[in-house]
Amino acid sequence: MPVIAGVVLLLLVAAPLRAQSSATLQGRVFDSSEAVISGATISVRSQATGFDRSVPTDNEGRYHVAAIPAGIYVLTAEATGFRSERIDELTVYVGRALVRDFPLAVSDRAGTVVV
Repeated sequence: MPVIAGVVLLLLVAAPLRAQSSATLQGRVFDSSEAVISGATISVRSQATGFDRSVPTDNEGRYHVAAIPAGIYVLTAEATGFRSERIDELTVYVGRALVRDFPLAVSDRAGTVVV
């Protein structure tokens, strides 16, 4: 009986560890006056992992990207009427929740700010 209890305990402890195979990314998008930008698009891409996901911001300018495998990513924030902002190398580690906010500048022309 003690062996069975030990095996069950081991399985219960190992289950959360196995679940920690990815990370999350979240934040908000706002303009120069810190007004939120709803409907902006956040794109997360990696050639190495093949991960490619885009999500919109909600009515509060917030976004959330779940289940991102560990690796190095290109992160882009875009919204109509604003210059896009891009991070060329965002390192994602397993089990982390990264927060990255994007202040976007108003633009008459399309452009990209590389950070």
